[in-house]
Amino acid sequence: LHPTALTTVPASAPPPNPKVNPQPYSQRALDYFETIAFGSEFSQNSPVRRIRKWTRNLSISVQGQWTEQDRQTLNRIVRELNALVDSDGIRLDITNAGSNTSSNTNSSITPNVEIRFAPHGQFANYEPSYVPGNLGFFYSWWNGDMELVRSRILISSDRISQEERNHLIREELTQSLGLMNDAWTYQDSTFYQGWTRTQNYSDIDRDLVRILYDPRVKPGQTPAQVRQALQ
Repeated sequence: LHPTALTTVPASAPPPNPKVNPQPYSQRALDYFETIAFGSEFSQNSPVRRIRKWTRNLSISVQGQWTEQDRQTLNRIVRELNALVDSDGIRLDITNAGSNTSSNTNSSITPNVEIRFAPHGQFANYEPSYVPGNLGFFYSWWNGDMELVRSRILISSDRISQEERNHLIREELTQSLGLMNDAWTYQDSTFYQGWTRTQNYSDIDRDLVRILYDPRVKPGQTPAQVRQALQ
């Protein structure tokens, strides 16, 4: 459940990545991608009809009242996402996980993604733009070139089961990559609009991440430009 913010933040562009993913995508995946990538759930009156994506590595800090299962779930999702975004030359790493450090932590890196586990009643203390009623929430910032530069993710530490927490970790982190909308199209999708406990990416979910991080898809592109680039 996922609003976003538009801000201008100075950013130096990384060197271009020469790798190109030749994989063709189905019309079904391209149609779903257009629904999910161009817009966000809480800005339907003025949807952003341009690609927003990370062009630098994601350094994830984990804070608050998290469990060992939360850590294991996050590690698993990070591994899955790294396999999907690899063609664009970026990666996700956990830089801080409180007192229980995971095998891929690196505390020397300044995090640009914060995942905080807290009682949902305290969410507004950590993110002023929080929309009440959401047990999982993210807020993202991007610069004038539509490059994502920072995200804050909130996961409820009360009122929900561990299974539901696992789903929200997957959903919020994945949407903070730039797939910011929800839809009623596929009930087994991570991006399903209704309440769900999906524990794995569907095939079309994986295609959406691959499309967004295909090197031919650039920040700022319109839907028409994306389709032309992928032809």
